[in-house]
Amino acid sequence: MKNEAIRPLTDVVQVVAPIVRRTDIEARLTLYPGPDGNVVRTRALQALTDWVETNRMLGMNLRRSALISKLHQEGVHSVDLIAPAQDLVLDVIEVYAIDRITITLASTRDE
Repeated sequence: MKNEAIRPLTDVVQVVAPIVRRTDIEARLTLYPGPDGNVVRTRALQALTDWVETNRMLGMNLRRSALISKLHQEGVHSVDLIAPAQDLVLDVIEVYAIDRITITLASTRDE
């Protein structure tokens, strides 16, 4: 090419697979007296699952406080989040993957 104003396109695009950070979510719920425990557990599991799938993208952190807030549905007195033990803070090329979600009913408050 003789014209200096015209340059060939030489960009090389490189696609890199994300780094997958695997974890489990495990929690114990203490309920208020009254509501059916299985109904409350199902609602908490659905809210958590929906949030995890909606927010699963590159660089999106998995914060314990967010998990607890999703599990804290109507009828839940308290949430004991066992796993993950600490926040998963991800780089822009990392993504989380949840291998297993386990939610158990610990007890009912005031029993």
